[in-house]
Amino acid sequence: MKILNGIFFALTILFFGLLVSTYFGNHYFDGNNRIIIYIGFFGSLIISNILDRKIKKAKLDSK
Repeated sequence: MKILNGIFFALTILFFGLLVSTYFGNHYFDGNNRIIIYIGFFGSLIISNILDRKIKKAKLDSK
């Protein structure tokens, strides 16, 4: 279940990154919005990784 939560979290942040990049990309970045998508994607992976580690640590502490 935690893996699914992490994937869902990553997809939602990727979706928001796409929204932001398509909304702002036309105005400010002139086609450099791919960078924002990558930042959003890798950022979401890092965040989900950190959350997963904290959850595992909490489970180990509770035992």
